[in-house]
Amino acid sequence: MAVVLAPGKQGALYSVLGASRRKMWRKGSGSEICGNWKQEEFNSDGSSIPKIIENDNGGLLYLQDGYVEVEPYWAPGTTVKVCAFDAQTAEVGLKGPCNILRSKTDPKCGCGPNLRACYSAGTSPFSNDGVVPTILRSLREQLLLVVDDYTSGGEAYSQLLTTKRTYWNGAIAHWKKYLAQMTNLNKTYNALDSSEAALPEEIVFTDTNWQKSERADPHAGVVTLPAFTLRFQTNRGRANRFRVAFTSQYFVPPADPNDIGCDPLAEDLTQRCVCRKCHQVLEPLAAYFGGVSEAG
Repeated sequence: MAVVLAPGKQGALYSVLGASRRKMWRKGSGSEICGNWKQEEFNSDGSSIPKIIENDNGGLLYLQDGYVEVEPYWAPGTTVKVCAFDAQTAEVGLKGPCNILRSKTDPKCGCGPNLRACYSAGTSPFSNDGVVPTILRSLREQLLLVVDDYTSGGEAYSQLLTTKRTYWNGAIAHWKKYLAQMTNLNKTYNALDSSEAALPEEIVFTDTNWQKSERADPHAGVVTLPAFTLRFQTNRGRANRFRVAFTSQYFVPPADPNDIGCDPLAEDLTQRCVCRKCHQVLEPLAAYFGGVSEAG
């Protein structure tokens, strides 16, 4: 959903959800976070009963919750103080299920049990001990494990581009199950689908052991692993990188895009001036990535 913010001035309090949702719930400007006091009063649905913060004239400034102590998934065995509003564990909010993209704007949906639907911070959100770099390192290692199988394991190199084999650890499994379909690394969209390898019911983010599994169509080789599709987020970019990496062919547009033989008004983009070289060279290959979401 969002990255945990740095501790506020009121103590080690983590305010996780976005300003727009905080504003919807707290009725203020969206900049307020919870108070440095333990939340004790809750509604029957688990949401916190806030204090009313008034101005000098008795008018409402905003509503304020306290904190609750939560054992976060990224640091089992420890607790952090999290604003009670952010730490809500409801499965269903005002707009439907809390585990879909639409719930990002639902004030009744929080981070879920153990903050599982939100990213953490270490010293800062992108420090070496934070969730984001842990996931990124795991995605790179996932790709390299597959490469190792077909470059040092005695199997055909060509299977680098056809294999359904993949690997996952706790960080990747957690990302796939709880984070990817909500809001993602660089605002990408990575919904878990039926062609992915099945994930276990119980997931431990800190489990560094690698498990091997098989995917189904349309997945094929390293160019459909997240480390590739998230690094090159458009199908043309993926096609161009494929050509560079596997055929040593670089796409170089012509010096004069209006050279002889083109039509500036052609409906067929492979014949239109300026457009045609890219559409002749990259588009046919880019079409092979049509089954993979761009920016995902």
